[in-house]
Amino acid sequence: MKKFIIYLFHVLVVFITMSFANAAEINPELSAKIAEFEKASKCSFIKTSGVRSVEHNKKVGGVSRSYHLTGDAYDLVPKCDTSLKKLGKIAAKIFNGVIVYKSHIHVDVRVEVFHKGF
Repeated sequence: MKKFIIYLFHVLVVFITMSFANAAEINPELSAKIAEFEKASKCSFIKTSGVRSVEHNKKVGGVSRSYHLTGDAYDLVPKCDTSLKKLGKIAAKIFNGVIVYKSHIHVDVRVEVFHKGF
């Protein structure tokens, strides 16, 4: 029993260490722009991916310099019937980074303009 408790403690310490090793926070500018996007599109969104660890980013196939790693990106699934392409066009007026996928929209606050998929 004692070995098991020591093992659980070790697992907990590793988990906490890994959780905070890449502890980026969501960029406040991104949060403000998402609120603006929801208002402009008259649609609310489920945020399916925000800040990612390097490990998680690799698992989901993210690019090595993903804006998710720095808290500068979200993947959004709309909770309305508006097409993703139409939402992408609205998002492009608000975000510099917009990529429309088949199931969601990626938005980010990169410096340069990059729009794709609509």
